[in-house]
Amino acid sequence: MTNSPDDPLHGSGDARGQGSFNSGLYVGKGTFNGPVAVGYQAQAVQSNQAGSGDDLARLEDLLQQLEGGIRQLGGAPAEAALADVGRLRNELDERSIDTPRISHLLQRITTVVAPVSGLLELVDRVKDLITAILH
Repeated sequence: MTNSPDDPLHGSGDARGQGSFNSGLYVGKGTFNGPVAVGYQAQAVQSNQAGSGDDLARLEDLLQQLEGGIRQLGGAPAEAALADVGRLRNELDERSIDTPRISHLLQRITTVVAPVSGLLELVDRVKDLITAILH
């Protein structure tokens, strides 16, 4: 069986980039604003920081989103990562913040969420915001 260029599952778009199909994934021309997830266990996560107030409120929002995504992963590693997010919150509430401890907790969380690009992006945003808050 041959695939024609008009076949919506196997064909390809024109040379101007009007869209193409490759293994059932459509790549279209234009601008897309919003979360996108591709790949095994991929999750699309959107974080809206505009108008959220101060850095601590934004950090809490990101941590809640991260927890929600980790819960969806399930399993013992996800439970450990959730506990680490709780420990991270506690550490950030301390008067004397232990920066190496925060770094260690973020690394442990990163290890669990690394296969999920949307969650990995959230952890990176949490790291950037914590860095900004601590400096």
